Amino acid sequence: MEIPREPAMETAAHRGWDDGVGWTAEELVWTDADTEMMNAFRAMNEKTRPVTYAEIKALHESLPF
Repeated sequence: MEIPREPAMETAAHRGWDDGVGWTAEELVWTDADTEMMNAFRAMNEKTRPVTYAEIKALHESLPF
């Protein structure tokens, strides 16, 4: 069974959930992950996402020194 790639699931799976081994996309599908759980994964990923070059540049240019 081919599971479509879902960034919210993959990032959480690599990092782990509740200090345990991370869930894979397939495991989440088999557990009937609901919308609330997927939104929790997306929120967690947004907090820990990498910063883009444009964001760093904008911050650097906004500093007074």
